[in-house]
Amino acid sequence: MDIFTSGNTNNHMRYQNKEFDKWVLKADETNDPSDYQQAIDILNKEIPAIPVYYYVRVKLVKPYVGGLHIDLMGNIPTKNLYIIKH
Repeated sequence: MDIFTSGNTNNHMRYQNKEFDKWVLKADETNDPSDYQQAIDILNKEIPAIPVYYYVRVKLVKPYVGGLHIDLMGNIPTKNLYIIKH
């Protein structure tokens, strides 16, 4: 959801809503689902974008691989990967 925040460089539609920004920031800090829901409700009401196509990349990762982080472009920085003792 961060992509729709006012200062996000990937916010190509230039959507701005201070109330939405506030709820996303709070949700990121608290990780509270109800805070995320408040932000989602604002997006659903204003509908700043209608996704026509959404690409999904599926990754199969063993449970003993740690440090996995996939960025917004789908890249996996392998320098952070490690094997968890199993």
